Amino acid sequence: VAFVHCLKATAHDDALDVLDMLLRDLFSRALKEDKKKRLRTLKDLDQASTLLAKACQIFIDPSLSDAESRQKLFTKISRESLLKAMKEVEELVRPPDDVFYQELIARYRHIRRFLMPLLKGLNFDSNTVGKPVVAALNWMLDYELQKKPLFKAPKEVVHKPWQRYVFPENGEFDYRAYTFCVLNELHIALRRRDVFITQSWRYSDPRAGLLSNAEWESTKPIICRTLISQTIPSVKPAIGDILRRF
Repeated sequence: VAFVHCLKATAHDDALDVLDMLLRDLFSRALKEDKKKRLRTLKDLDQASTLLAKACQIFIDPSLSDAESRQKLFTKISRESLLKAMKEVEELVRPPDDVFYQELIARYRHIRRFLMPLLKGLNFDSNTVGKPVVAALNWMLDYELQKKPLFKAPKEVVHKPWQRYVFPENGEFDYRAYTFCVLNELHIALRRRDVFITQSWRYSDPRAGLLSNAEWESTKPIICRTLISQTIPSVKPAIGDILRRF
């Protein structure tokens, strides 16, 4: 039994190491591709921004009335050029907290290869902070198994940068965006150990080795005396004061 337990824990460690590598590669590639795309479109963005800046200069000219500024604007810049510039800026500008979704969606087929084994083969647990991630993973498993979930997809895991992709303005729900969002949060939570696997060596609950209330109360006097006896005399009063608070 002990051998099987150890073997299972090692297998979980190996699986999570591979998962960490896959997710790190997935999101780092998306970041690199976005940077390359931005460099390719930088010239177009500069041209569109310059055109819009010229239009703004005409509009805010205090010597012109609203009607005069509008007439002067369309004399120098056509409506079609302004609309085109606005569209280019909207397409090329990225918000500060962008998640590179346009680059991620191109790799959706790639994550489909390991999504079901991940959801079915690993039983994740969590502390309080990681509960939204685990709830989202459980909901996704029901969704993938074509069961009708008893409730809508948990929204707590969807932070602001992802909201416009997961819940578009038309009120629909984008499952692909939700998948990337949950995987991103899972990657972060695993590294912080907010999400963990009970049967694991490296990805287990970091609180498992802590003393319980009763155990701590029984061993506290010994630990406190040991700490005080091994402390530099000049700081013993301060250490003693801290320990008394426990």
